[in-house]
Amino acid sequence: MTIRLKAGEKLMMATWKGEDLFYLTEPMEEGYVPKVKFFYENSSYGVLETTVKFVESR
Repeated sequence: MTIRLKAGEKLMMATWKGEDLFYLTEPMEEGYVPKVKFFYENSSYGVLETTVKFVESR
């Protein structure tokens, strides 16, 4: 899954609750370089379950 954040927003943190994904953003500071960040979910058996890609932009 890919989530493109609103222009000028940067990802602070993300978490799951049940089947819902919550993520916290804040405005980018001047001079901040937008990044691509990944959030991974692993099962208790060590099998990769889900990857969420967050894309920041100016």
